[in-house]
Amino acid sequence: MLVWHEAMPRWFESVATKQNARELLINHIHTVVGHLKGPIDTWDVVNEAIEPNDGRPTGCGSRRGLS
Repeated sequence: MLVWHEAMPRWFESVATKQNARELLINHIHTVVGHLKGPIDTWDVVNEAIEPNDGRPTGCGSRRGLS
């Protein structure tokens, strides 16, 4: 996971402001992806794939294949 609102790195929380958050996240993503260039050739972008507060132990709701 590169970025998730409930799992931001501590360093980010300590330096991010409204003015610099976008740039910090872009630089973070470029750095991580750059380190993994080669071993990982494809990335999936997923938004709201699961609901962590759905009451199920997996947090995966009733989506087929995820529970």
